[in-house]
Amino acid sequence: RSACKYLGRIVFDNILHATVFAPSGKLLAVAGENCMVALLLVDHAFQVASTLQCAAGIRCLAWSPDSGFLAAGGEDLHVTVWDVVAGAVLFQLPKAKDWLCGIAFNSNCTLLASCGFGNGHVVLHQVELTQSASPPKASSPKAPALGGGVEPKFLVDERAGHRVANISVTPVAGSGVTKRSSIVVPLGDASAGFELNFAHTKSVEGNSQDAEDQCTICTMKLSESQHVANFTHDDGVVTLAFSPDGTQLISAGEDKAITLWEVKTGSKLMRADVRDAIVSVAYAPNGNYAAMADAKSRVNLWRMAKTGGEQIKSASVEGEALVVALCSEPEELLAVGTKSKNAILFSVPGLVEIAELRHDGDVRSLSFCPCMGMLAGAGGTDEMHGLMTNKTDARAMKTVIWRVSSDENACKFLGTILFEDIVHAAAFSASGEFLAVGGENRRIAILHVVRSFERFADLPCLAGVRCLAWSSDSRFLASGGEDMRISVWSVATGRVLFQLPKVSDWVCCVAFSPDRSLLGYCSFGCNQVTLQPVQVEQHVLHPSLDVTKVPSLEAPKNTQSLKSSGTVKLDQHQDSAGATTLVVPVIVGLGTADEGFHLKVSQVDAGQPSQSSTARGGHTMLAKVLGVSRADGQLRPCTMRQPQALNHADEVMSIAFSPDGSTLVAAGEDATLVVWNVQSKVRCMEAKLGCAAVAVAYAPNGRFVAVGDVESTLAVWDVASREEVGST
Repeated sequence: RSACKYLGRIVFDNILHATVFAPSGKLLAVAGENCMVALLLVDHAFQVASTLQCAAGIRCLAWSPDSGFLAAGGEDLHVTVWDVVAGAVLFQLPKAKDWLCGIAFNSNCTLLASCGFGNGHVVLHQVELTQSASPPKASSPKAPALGGGVEPKFLVDERAGHRVANISVTPVAGSGVTKRSSIVVPLGDASAGFELNFAHTKSVEGNSQDAEDQCTICTMKLSESQHVANFTHDDGVVTLAFSPDGTQLISAGEDKAITLWEVKTGSKLMRADVRDAIVSVAYAPNGNYAAMADAKSRVNLWRMAKTGGEQIKSASVEGEALVVALCSEPEELLAVGTKSKNAILFSVPGLVEIAELRHDGDVRSLSFCPCMGMLAGAGGTDEMHGLMTNKTDARAMKTVIWRVSSDENACKFLGTILFEDIVHAAAFSASGEFLAVGGENRRIAILHVVRSFERFADLPCLAGVRCLAWSSDSRFLASGGEDMRISVWSVATGRVLFQLPKVSDWVCCVAFSPDRSLLGYCSFGCNQVTLQPVQVEQHVLHPSLDVTKVPSLEAPKNTQSLKSSGTVKLDQHQDSAGATTLVVPVIVGLGTADEGFHLKVSQVDAGQPSQSSTARGGHTMLAKVLGVSRADGQLRPCTMRQPQALNHADEVMSIAFSPDGSTLVAAGEDATLVVWNVQSKVRCMEAKLGCAAVAVAYAPNGRFVAVGDVESTLAVWDVASREEVGST
């Protein structure tokens, strides 16, 4: 008892329900009602290694035996399994009847057990680990991380006297910096060191005379100095748009009125009543016009001014109008998406119909590509409003790209991007280089426009996406939808920067102000537009190097080659074969010059890297840093076997596997402690308790089980003898 002492505390912003050390001892997972799982580095004073965003509060956590996977369950009624190294959701189990209160992996990672409120049984889900040569990236289990390029191929140049790694890096368009979030480099001979060369870098924004020696990295966060503003309507608001200069905002919805707001003061510049509820509004990029569509398929065009606007034209479309979009360059055009399975293209300001653009499904979202004369239409047909799960290709769940012009003969179909579920949102980035698409498949696809809309990255979401918005610099993407919150993503890293608090219903529209200082949004059932202040922070990274465990690190002397930019912490690791590698676990800014980036390390005590350690790449080394013992691979549900149930007389509140995985202990509202034989599904021990149980645990040696009940009694049982050995 005298050796027990207080070491410290970690403060969170909401109630915590689960905290579990990884079997490796390297990570501590903590979660609760703040809708995220925090992964803390034990060996680094419990610093936050990463956070995993969840759709609802977390009630229970479980690590796989190799520390590679983490299961979370709670108020979303799902068990969600994460790849810890990639930071990606691998899969979710089907919804339970009520909140989950207990989950556990068995010792060989073939079973995932769960229990929850309202269920009188333990469910055993069969899972399997599949080996993969290409592990999932941070942004998605299937797609490469945005801006990551291909994995580096290391070439040995013996004539140089040291190892040389040549890496071709794909720049992140519009972000002003080429990045790679994790670089793993095999070190060469101990005496010679190695060189790391990057080619094809992108110029950095900025006018400083030291631009070649620095790199600017931007991030976004909630503003601490500004207050949230709400613009109130008489009824629900479903659509909004900022003016191009950011001084005005137009919003509309169920109150059958278009309202123009002065953003700075919150005052109404204009209110115009119309006949029916409005479903969509849009502002022209040049600020001259605004358009609206109502529930009766009327489209109105307004000429806008600093103090208001006036309606100048009106037109009707066949079929129910769903969305409008305006274009200013290279020509002024207006497009309307309809339930007639097409988009209608009009001239501006005349509103003369130019062409019908066929989609084959309900056109739910439209976006013009800046200055490139292209229009994207996303949608699909779903009369069941999301209640139908097995949708066929006949539902036209796709995004269609058209070439558009004021000349009907110049308008043409360019291509189709198919999806496995209804698509609700499509938005071109302000740079015109990317198209973001989201919908009911709970992913945002980032498509590279100049590469024939190649799928460049997937951003995994925990619920369906209903709306998307790019920041004006194309660095950030905001999404909203069925999880009832706004998520803001860093496009460069594919990570969520922050989430806004939950609202009362699905988010239906989101928009950035042009100066990136405000994030406007509205949701179903709410009569307000909310303006959330945000701020962009620019970090100028200079060529200073903080070296850890590496005796000497030199910046290049060659002025024709880029200097190292950023603060880079380097850690040296050895695998079982004695090969030494250098891990750069943070972003490296690559600067301005076309010649590339040059980093030289000398005086490294290292053996020759093995072929296996070189080939497995960054995820294997990151796994070592995090204490993950597995080889590259993915966990997935076993489709060949159905889940099995271990039945109790009442709700099961807590479960735990034995260390060898052969038995499972469970207890709950039936006031009975049961130890199950997992293979035979037979009770090998049963003990009546004085009252309902709330928690059980297995001793690491497998000899004892402990149970705690609602009356704060703790009892310990010997599994072999089936006798209680103590209580308090």
